[in-house]
Amino acid sequence: MEDNINDGASGIVDEVNDNINIMGASSDGEAALAYAREKLDVSHYSESQLREELVNEYGEVYTEDAADYALNNIDADWNAEALEAAESYIRHSHYSYDGLIHQLSSPSSNDYTAEQARYAADNVEADWYAEALEAADSYWSNQNIDLTPEELRDLLTSDTIGRFTEDQVDSALQDLGIAD
Repeated sequence: MEDNINDGASGIVDEVNDNINIMGASSDGEAALAYAREKLDVSHYSESQLREELVNEYGEVYTEDAADYALNNIDADWNAEALEAAESYIRHSHYSYDGLIHQLSSPSSNDYTAEQARYAADNVEADWYAEALEAADSYWSNQNIDLTPEELRDLLTSDTIGRFTEDQVDSALQDLGIAD
């Protein structure tokens, strides 16, 4: 009976290996796919971030072929991943619509595609006027930063920091009682 069990188990392993070979994967590819699925279960990644996680010398190191296999077979919804990242950013900080798109699509940050970042910004539950007010208040009330109302306006509308619209900043400064 034990021989029958061993033969059956051996047959199953052979069948799995045959299926892996038919799919053009190696066991390294399957391992990379399993690792990628685990990463997406616990956090949100763009496709390029996940690739970097798979081949990064400081993490699990898989070959480029294994990473390709994993990414080609992961069945991820990258728009949903971008939206989850956007929701996290909105929960923890104050972003404008354009600032959020920039953060999500920046190669030094999340590196989602422009389309994925725009999808996330279009679908995240955010009140951009409230975001502007919260950002303005955090800068204005910070004891370590000495800003005039004009400098605060420039900061909030700048292409490098705030990226809020003029209307959003006007509203925020009025609500704070520092409109010029």
